[in-house]
Amino acid sequence: DISCSLVGSEMCIRDSLNRMRRIYGRKHDILLGELKKLSGSVRVTGEHAGVHLLVEFQNGMTEAEVIRRAEEQRVRVYPLSEYTIDGSGEKMRNPAVLLGYATLTEEELLEAATRLVKAWKPNSPRQAGEAGGQSARQLRK
Repeated sequence: DISCSLVGSEMCIRDSLNRMRRIYGRKHDILLGELKKLSGSVRVTGEHAGVHLLVEFQNGMTEAEVIRRAEEQRVRVYPLSEYTIDGSGEKMRNPAVLLGYATLTEEELLEAATRLVKAWKPNSPRQAGEAGGQSARQLRK
């Protein structure tokens, strides 16, 4: 905003921050709302920290299966094991993935989250490429 560049107005900075909080707050609520459909199968943490959520699987799926199912729905997720220094992430008790939502529009996020729920829902049929329509961009950092 050109008016913000004038003298670094404190009010302008505050307005920009509040606007970003609203935008990311809506995205956060969309993703969290969809993930609640997996209640009992996953544990979601980090919901009050930044623009990522950590999803831990408590349903017996392996990390490889979690990732494969997401890929079948054309959504990329980031396994937590990639973020460990000593490679111990693959030996974690329960696999976990990191979901970022900063760069997606609300519509893309809803589409991707819906696909993830479909992929990860216990005892539901999953068919590669079944989602149809326009491909959602990746959930990414």
